[in-house]
Amino acid sequence: RKMALPALDVEEETEDDFYQLEAGNSRHDRVKRDNKRAQMGFFSLLYHDIKLAIDRQKNERNEFKLFLKTIKSIQGELGSSTATLFIFVRYLLMINILSAVLWV
Repeated sequence: RKMALPALDVEEETEDDFYQLEAGNSRHDRVKRDNKRAQMGFFSLLYHDIKLAIDRQKNERNEFKLFLKTIKSIQGELGSSTATLFIFVRYLLMINILSAVLWV
């Protein structure tokens, strides 16, 4: 028994497709037009990138894993205000280590 293969849908280019490409409606032009970053000037783009970096830093605050388990156990025993103090001390320690590395 022979099985019939389904017909493949082949899109043919029409005259309208040709005129759309002529008019600048290609995918590249649409992406460039819809891309907000491509339309920004230098300083507005710089401001936008800095704002995004700050927002990412706020969202990834617990990304810094040094002493994380210890601080969590302190928070469980003594409360969140004491844990906040130790988080601040952790950042001071990292700034101190960073400055020592840069000093050498």
